[in-house]
Amino acid sequence: MRGAGHAAPLTPVAPDRKAVFFGASYHADYATVLARPADMPAVARAVADALAADAAPGDPHPEPWTSSTCGGSAAVTPAADELAAAFGTHSAADGWTVVREREEVCPILDLAPGLDFEGYLGTLGKKDRHEVRRKVRRAEARARFDSIARPTLSATWTRSLTSTRSAGARTACSRRPPAAIRAGPSSAASSSTAASRAFIALHFLTVGGRRVAAGIWFDDGETLFFYNAGVDPEARELSPGVVLVARSIQMALEAGRSRFDFLRGDESYKYGWGARDVPIQRLLVRSNRRLR
Repeated sequence: MRGAGHAAPLTPVAPDRKAVFFGASYHADYATVLARPADMPAVARAVADALAADAAPGDPHPEPWTSSTCGGSAAVTPAADELAAAFGTHSAADGWTVVREREEVCPILDLAPGLDFEGYLGTLGKKDRHEVRRKVRRAEARARFDSIARPTLSATWTRSLTSTRSAGARTACSRRPPAAIRAGPSSAASSSTAASRAFIALHFLTVGGRRVAAGIWFDDGETLFFYNAGVDPEARELSPGVVLVARSIQMALEAGRSRFDFLRGDESYKYGWGARDVPIQRLLVRSNRRLR
């Protein structure tokens, strides 16, 4: 079933409001505060207190402000809950209005402990299960699937996607890699070994020595995040996108991960794999008085 995307139009922000943004949602799937979960309440209080503080002398913008923050989910990060609580303490004393609303969704697969790939396929509808098996068998009769754990992005990843794009490839999305990635030496590995060790990994579908598809995912030890993919349209009869997703889910299962996250967007193909919508929260805070 296709997700609903936005539950309702987002609350508009008047053009004359001084706006403070952090965690811009169009740059990240989970735009959150970078802090340890245990520190999040103190961090949220510090942010709220800073916004409530008196303006510095000579502030050229003393007008009421609006802060839009934290495209996050309680299933992934506690930042939205903690910030909402911290901002709420200032609602009466400082004249703030706090609005929490659904901005988008990230479709997620919940992976049961001990489930293998065949068992997972058994959870899908008969048609979807048959199509996945048929397309994977057809592709693997001609193509080779490879995984590289903890690659050097500037070399392997750039070269791989450049090669597919130069052939007129269609990319699944156009996100930028996170600013900080724990990169290590490149090392070829089997799918299960790669998934269990890598914080970041690439996977490829190769036919006759030519890479026709490339994908990248991140692994935090609990969730495998399917971040981006590129395919050569000349190889679409092999359904390379289906194969990449299927093998990624298999890696997550073999590594004992509890979730497979398709990340932001309610594209219909994600729901054919059994994904459910996890809402991404937008937290909008408006000050209704001029800064002192």
